[in-house]
Amino acid sequence: MIFVLCFWIYGVLSLAHIFLQIIFGMLENKRVDVREWVSTNYSSSVIVPVYKEDPTILKQCIQSIVNQNGIVEVIIVDDGSPNRQELVNQVYSQLDKRCKVIYLPKNVGKRRAQKAAFDIATGEFFVTVDSDTILHDTFAVSKLMSRFTDSTVGAVSGRVAVENRQRNVLTRLINWRYWMAFNQERAAQSLFGVVMCCSGPFSAYRATVVKQVAEEYVTQKFLGQECTFGDDRHLTNLF
Repeated sequence: MIFVLCFWIYGVLSLAHIFLQIIFGMLENKRVDVREWVSTNYSSSVIVPVYKEDPTILKQCIQSIVNQNGIVEVIIVDDGSPNRQELVNQVYSQLDKRCKVIYLPKNVGKRRAQKAAFDIATGEFFVTVDSDTILHDTFAVSKLMSRFTDSTVGAVSGRVAVENRQRNVLTRLINWRYWMAFNQERAAQSLFGVVMCCSGPFSAYRATVVKQVAEEYVTQKFLGQECTFGDDRHLTNLF
């Protein structure tokens, strides 16, 4: 009897949570959609860690970043890619003058690869982009920057979708999960100004704060081992 009662209580609370999340998410999406973004003079450094990426995809990623407005620099960190020579021939040798490449001698993981860029980046804000992310909106970075006109904002996450979502059932399901994550879960959190995870594929952070927490970011451990997962969530929580 107690088990059944606990089960029903859990079910009711879970459904209430989902229902409220949907309502709050809808309110936030409506608020964001009608709010105009403003142009700023903020400088931003876009950081792209790369490991064993497909050259064609990486080239599309970098080109979409170069096409953005207000970009001071693009720092690509090759994290000991085994196909580095292929990337050099097809991508790195053809980069825009605003792009810098850091070649790490061995694979050290995404967090330490990002920190290598944090240490030399000069922008007021750091924009994190995954090597398979393509920014289809040429004002994507500018829209992130416009949210920092509020001095209480430390980090901003963009909306992310799956590029090949029409390929098969699995990619459709993954895209649906992404839609839920950004348009419902994070939107509901954003209504209260407490987003729990600024997504790694496309987010922006105040550089001054990143530099303060960078060492803690790369040295997080679980059961004595350095963490290699949940990098975006941990960086967000450090803010």
